[in-house]
Amino acid sequence: MLLTEVKINKISLWIWSLAGVVAIGLFFRFLNYNNRWIFNQDQARDAIIAWYGLSNGVWPEIGSPSSAGPFNFGPWYFWIIMMMEKISFGWLLGPWVGFTILSVSTVIPYYLIGRKIGGSGLGFIMGIIAAVATGGVENAPDMLNTVIVGWSTAWGMYFLVKMIEDRIIFWGILGGFFIGLSMNFHFQALGLGALLAMAILINNFKLADKFRVGILTGTGWFLSFVPLIIFDINNNWVWIKSVIEY
Repeated sequence: MLLTEVKINKISLWIWSLAGVVAIGLFFRFLNYNNRWIFNQDQARDAIIAWYGLSNGVWPEIGSPSSAGPFNFGPWYFWIIMMMEKISFGWLLGPWVGFTILSVSTVIPYYLIGRKIGGSGLGFIMGIIAAVATGGVENAPDMLNTVIVGWSTAWGMYFLVKMIEDRIIFWGILGGFFIGLSMNFHFQALGLGALLAMAILINNFKLADKFRVGILTGTGWFLSFVPLIIFDINNNWVWIKSVIEY
């Protein structure tokens, strides 16, 4: 009975500490929100595209254009904006608030990563750092594909760490998928491919399990690119040609 009470108290402690760091992240990200949310030409363009798709029952097949070269990113970014516009019933600030909530949610995987590696103490420290990090707080009121990279990357890292620490290789699918999402959002995340390689190679799995990890993480990564692949198949491979040209 005593052991059960101790276990319940420990669970309550880490849940309350997680709730605390999320509350801190929520406070700083929504502080003075009316004077901080960003509405420039890119944000306006993307919100209008998503609203047009939502109003006409059309899902964009490709994402926003790159300013660096003659290619576009994946459509997941537009789809997320559409879902946020849908659940906010057309409220102008809906997508911006939705992106800010996603920014707040990045506190959770960092807390869980710390707890998984070093216990609740490290989890609390990592959660606090994520909650007050200047980049996260400053960019939270923005609605842009580069901003959302941090959200998908944080969850991708968590699932990869969970796969290694819990020795459950099937978490690799989600890890690969979220890292692939980051690359779909913006090519600044291409370097995260090294993170996938490290997760496959640097662990205590047997060689056969390393191979399975590679297959599963690769499958998750591939699934994130399926919309772009379908678009390319139907459009004479114009996307991959534009990337190669770049």
